[in-house]
Amino acid sequence: AILYNDLGISYSHAGRQDKAIESYQRALRLDPNLPQAHLNLGFAYEQLNQKSLAEHEYQRACELNANLCEMIKQHQH
Repeated sequence: AILYNDLGISYSHAGRQDKAIESYQRALRLDPNLPQAHLNLGFAYEQLNQKSLAEHEYQRACELNANLCEMIKQHQH
């Protein structure tokens, strides 16, 4: 799961949000409780202006890791 998350990050840096989303989703199929994958999936959705999907992923990331809540809040402002 971590490798797919890392692959998604690489795709995201390359501007390939479609491939990044696929990779994060694969990571989450392997480990639905991987907060970093939810966070990164939220960022990818946000890049594609899919705000409600992004919010859902941010909320899940925050539920799984309270330390990410502050990071998400700072990113949104």
